[in-house]
Amino acid sequence: MKKDDITTLKIPSPDSGTELEVAFLRFAQDQAQKIRFRFPAFAGIIVNHAGYLTLDQGIHTTAILEGTYQLLHTLGGWATITLGAGSHSILFITIPADFLTPFESTYPDAVLDFRNAIVNSKPYRAFTEPRPLPTGMKNIATMLFTMRLPDDQSRTPFLCQLVTSLIMLHLHQVPRKFKLTPPKPPPHTDTVALAAHELLTAQYDRPWTVDLLADTLGVRKRNLAFRFKTAFNTTPMQYLADVRLTTAYKMLMSTDTSIAVVAKRVGYKFSNDFTRAFHKKFGHPPIQAKQRFFPNS
Repeated sequence: MKKDDITTLKIPSPDSGTELEVAFLRFAQDQAQKIRFRFPAFAGIIVNHAGYLTLDQGIHTTAILEGTYQLLHTLGGWATITLGAGSHSILFITIPADFLTPFESTYPDAVLDFRNAIVNSKPYRAFTEPRPLPTGMKNIATMLFTMRLPDDQSRTPFLCQLVTSLIMLHLHQVPRKFKLTPPKPPPHTDTVALAAHELLTAQYDRPWTVDLLADTLGVRKRNLAFRFKTAFNTTPMQYLADVRLTTAYKMLMSTDTSIAVVAKRVGYKFSNDFTRAFHKKFGHPPIQAKQRFFPNS
């Protein structure tokens, strides 16, 4: 890989007054290789249109898979890049936190999560697991690679529009009015309630009932229900359902696994019960969530 294989553009946003930086990495090679590369600090979206590479910075490794995108935050410095054989087309879009301000009213949950990730997260971790590129994002990436002309200023507004559209498609993928991560337990001294919380979080696929949970912890059913409600402001079974359903949504986003298999993995004996619970929580059936990320399934 040579310097000529990387083109960097700065694209101003007319809405937020901030500036995006887009790096286009495009090259081809006959065989896999490892190279040392000074990687800049990065917080934003990586879109892998074609190819495969891994980024190793010390003990931290990030795999950038073909046909996927993800949010990433790293510090700058020397890194070892392992490049697969074949053609590579990868976008690195650095996104300032203020760039998302115009989208807050339409995508409040997604913008909040995105901004918190960019501003507050620790470096060296992906904010999301790699997600399959939806058709719309893939088409935009193709157009961006076709049009990358740093000396043609007349195309800058259209490039900005394309990049903005790509980011909006990501925001649209994030479900609204719910969180994909079960709430963390607040500081609490009730060891029984905390033990129940940990069991349900770690072993959500077990056929739990309040009776079984109480027997496992050696307490009375009513006592457990009262202490759990006092500690976490929800019932044990409602919390279990939240863990199961948010875990299922993550599976549907990241793997092309059948709905029946996902339902079984998260602890539902019958797919119909899973579908009803999923629709009640998220406002749409699991097949619709699956088709967002795997439209050809």
